Amino acid sequence: MTHLTLRRPAMIIAALATSVALTIAVPVPAPAVAVPQLPTPTASEHAAAMGPGPGRPGHGLDERRLQEALDVFTAEYGVAAVAEVVGPNGHWAGASGVRRLDPNPRPARPQDQFRIASLTKPMVATLALQEVARRRWSLSTTVDSVLPGLLPGHDPITVEQLLSHRSGLPEYLTPIIGGAASPQQAVDLVSVPRTDHELIGYALAQPWAFEPGTAFGYSNTNYVVVAMMLAALNRRPVADLIRDRIFRPARMHHSSYPSGPGITGAHLSEYAIFDRPYTLDTFDPSLFSSAGAVVSTTEDLNRFWRALATGRLLPRSLVDTMTTPLTAGTLPYGLGTFTAPDPCSVSEAGDHIVFGHDGLSFGTHTLSMTSRDGQRRFTVATTGRSFAAGATPVPFEQFFAAAFTATCPATHPTTRRSVEPMWTPDRDTAARQ
Repeated sequence: MTHLTLRRPAMIIAALATSVALTIAVPVPAPAVAVPQLPTPTASEHAAAMGPGPGRPGHGLDERRLQEALDVFTAEYGVAAVAEVVGPNGHWAGASGVRRLDPNPRPARPQDQFRIASLTKPMVATLALQEVARRRWSLSTTVDSVLPGLLPGHDPITVEQLLSHRSGLPEYLTPIIGGAASPQQAVDLVSVPRTDHELIGYALAQPWAFEPGTAFGYSNTNYVVVAMMLAALNRRPVADLIRDRIFRPARMHHSSYPSGPGITGAHLSEYAIFDRPYTLDTFDPSLFSSAGAVVSTTEDLNRFWRALATGRLLPRSLVDTMTTPLTAGTLPYGLGTFTAPDPCSVSEAGDHIVFGHDGLSFGTHTLSMTSRDGQRRFTVATTGRSFAAGATPVPFEQFFAAAFTATCPATHPTTRRSVEPMWTPDRDTAARQ
């Protein structure tokens, strides 16, 4: 019999919690066993599954290099991988692995849905900045002015501090799953429905991380609070706001904010791999709430970035505010986004920066980024997350470089092209008509 030993409860949390995984490497206690070999469809099976839709063939992109990068993910790190790359010289979408670990598994498809986890945060940040554009609040608006008494003894905490993870709010996931003594118990704990007030209560039961505004500390709690403020201000659930003010104007037709377990439609099943793969079909998205509940596709995420970058969701001045880092060091984090040097340029200034976010759930890892003008975008996601001893985060850096290098234009324009309608405060109303 194999016995599971957990060295420290906090380590399960750090490994499982949604986080900016590109810069935070967390050791995960688990049995020192090999990840089971997973069935992988043949290239012909994938070709048949993908069909004649957009992205096949690569139309000028290095399709072979991109597909090989996906195949590495499924061969070495997980169950499935999907990606879409868009640029001036082409569009490619690909998939590798299988949707689900069944006796007769179906190949993953580029259009499959998956849980995007913390990539929900840029959407919530966009909603918050829409309120700034409407002049209904500012980045200096405090939590207590909207929700009096929610964070007793710790106000004033501002919208800007919440969106930039500089509030000092503790991570609510830590005490929720910190007592898990086995993989199955961890799965059971993430399958319990919870309210936002419960999540805030778990956070406030811990010591405050630091004085607001004095440091950076990534915490999902920040975005639960922002969403509660948005719901109170608009007298509507955040799920409705994201649907009407993000999904619809960005034409994200295959995205949702689920209210319970399961994903409707063709999707990639989530697995946490310990001594064996544990299915996460019972995961309740209320645990992630507005910090990570959204389900989407690679195409829809790329559409989100285009709509944001080109002024469809926000005035461009606020997009610049959103993507301007407020923290120095290894993670240049702004308001719901982080930035990285554009692989197509040796410069790290102005339009030669790309921005985006990642998402790390208990069974899925996603990275999605765009150039400043929204013309070059990519999204890649993998399912089947290994918690074996010595497991490392999926090396998205290689795909990041391959994707953006594949879309490098011959020249680098210094001005943006206006190719989408400008955002206005009432665009969400127009979208419903």
